[in-house]
Amino acid sequence: MTKKLKLNNRILVFLIFIVIVNIVNSCQDSFQCGNSPLSQCKKSINILDSIELDYVNGRIMFLAKYSNDKFPKLLSIPTNGGFVKYHYSIFGENPMMSITSLYRYLPISGTIYLNTNELLHGGPVISYYNNEDSTIGFQLGNIQPKDLQFDEENQQTFGSVDLNIIRLDSIPISPTQSIKRSAILYRGMDWETKVKFNQNNLYIRMNNTIYIGDKNCQNCSRSQLSILVSESFVIQGDLQLSTDTIFYLNRQQNSIIGYPLSGGQNSGTIILSIDDKINDFIYYDNSIYYLRKNSIYKLSLTVASIPQILYDGNKEIGDCQCSDGFSGETCLECSVFSGNNTIIWNLGSPYCIPISHQNQMPLNCFENSDCNAPFGQCFAIPGSPGICQCLNNFSGINCQSCQGTITWKDGSPYCNK
Repeated sequence: MTKKLKLNNRILVFLIFIVIVNIVNSCQDSFQCGNSPLSQCKKSINILDSIELDYVNGRIMFLAKYSNDKFPKLLSIPTNGGFVKYHYSIFGENPMMSITSLYRYLPISGTIYLNTNELLHGGPVISYYNNEDSTIGFQLGNIQPKDLQFDEENQQTFGSVDLNIIRLDSIPISPTQSIKRSAILYRGMDWETKVKFNQNNLYIRMNNTIYIGDKNCQNCSRSQLSILVSESFVIQGDLQLSTDTIFYLNRQQNSIIGYPLSGGQNSGTIILSIDDKINDFIYYDNSIYYLRKNSIYKLSLTVASIPQILYDGNKEIGDCQCSDGFSGETCLECSVFSGNNTIIWNLGSPYCIPISHQNQMPLNCFENSDCNAPFGQCFAIPGSPGICQCLNNFSGINCQSCQGTITWKDGSPYCNK
């Protein structure tokens, strides 16, 4: 009787723990999140078009914005389901550059690359994001990369660049590691070529065909590739690999296709077919994970099953999250990044924003007062955060350097050279 009572008490404690955790992570109002306004109840999420895999920690990574969010957030969910986790906010967007989705997540280092829309480059480019100090690094726009795949364990990068398949014996995180100085493996590719690799081979997608290539080929021609499979439709999206199968998208029929790496079939086999658009998908541990209609699903390939919703982005209840840039169990820490940070308030919400190395002002701003006015001003589009810029001819720390004489008119400084 005593043992049974102790066991029941343990079960009761466990159930209470589950209820408490559920309250902390799910919410209807911010007061339920424990430390408002540093912690907030976020609702109406918008997942930004792609998902990536963290195989080290067994998590699905994605960028998203909740309703009224000023900055995209890097979030994740466990591959077996569970609560959404906030990693950090992405600072550095400005009126000339917007972030469209997560391009790559590198699980060993935690490095991320972004899809960005750059007005200066005339469209979409791949950007490196420095999550150490929250600055968007070099943009791979001038050399027109169409795809990059990273091998962290061997410190190599494979990609489709300027109609070539290339290999770089490093993972680029600065402009000095120029993609143009990489080794050319194959020439004469199509413009929208995608590439994937495993231990032995390259898999190259062009139009409706997937080719097999040699990772160590030197300056080879397209004719030296061998065809794995040609489909009757245009293959789209990233390729995914298991030990014996390559997976790809047929967006005309909203389906995910699998084809054996050993060949022997005229076409692939439909793994999943639904009645609306699949935004993105990944393969991991005998399962397909995919994004559709703002929700993330899992389909097991080991047993006959229907897709399981891992994260419902259309749910009515919210998620408890720290305000942008804050961290810790009670969201008190303004130290997500290694550099200096500052707290800025806007419309009743606090933001922990990194300080720029260049001018010692916030990386993003809301008002001119955030930028050491009157010497600096906040260059922004109404309703969105901006960036601090110096007044004409001013420069340096806090925009207070003038290589000339300073005069004042109507409360504003002028630097006269």
